[in-house]
Amino acid sequence: MEHMPPDGKHQNTRRITAVLDAIARHADQGMRLVDVTRATGLGKGTAHRIIAGLLDSQMVEQDPDSGRFFIGLRVMNWAASGRKRFGLVEQLKPVLQAICEQSGDTVYLTVRQGDEVVYIDRREGSYPLKALPVDVGARRPLGIGAAPTAILAFQDDEEIRRIVETHEEARLGFGIGRAKLEELIALARRLGYALHQGEILPGMVAVGVPVLNAEGVPFAAISVAAGAARLAPPRTDEIAELIKREIAGRHILPG
Repeated sequence: MEHMPPDGKHQNTRRITAVLDAIARHADQGMRLVDVTRATGLGKGTAHRIIAGLLDSQMVEQDPDSGRFFIGLRVMNWAASGRKRFGLVEQLKPVLQAICEQSGDTVYLTVRQGDEVVYIDRREGSYPLKALPVDVGARRPLGIGAAPTAILAFQDDEEIRRIVETHEEARLGFGIGRAKLEELIALARRLGYALHQGEILPGMVAVGVPVLNAEGVPFAAISVAAGAARLAPPRTDEIAELIKREIAGRHILPG
């Protein structure tokens, strides 16, 4: 049975959006047709027709070897155009650039949307990663990655509890169960920043620091990613302090 009603206003738009959202959430590994049907609740025939249309319009691409579907170039171009108007990117542009130049590593800006995050900007340093772990526009559940964990770990206890108790299936898709998530949250609170050490991508380390609103609640995060040999203690502490120093004293408005 499909999750969506059989009729109603804007049904086709909602179905297309559901398919694109599902594929975007799995931007790294792509999705098979069966994965799309499971994620959206759409029937196989309906999902196939929608994907065929998205392929034809270049909103979705299909890998010729694996057959998996990925977000297409047209959507990526739209996202790039939209980012130019996204206020947070412009506000933090000098911050990201300064962190990138001083660290020499890849820097990400991430913003919370519901119980997920969206990666909205990336700066590549003088020590570029051989394989970039996350693309701009990618979505991940809170707690999956250094920046998403930085946003989650410094919420109030009730909000953390609510998020930990939900969306477990989505997090398990990245190999992070509840026990590991709670361990990462506790580590972040102890260190004062989030630290991922190969949990998502083996050999990759990332440091995440939350960006707070006027009430002191995290709504975004800045993270730095590098290979394990380059981002080992005590440099993880140094990078966290660099991010905090560049954020300090700035009046940052959400969105």
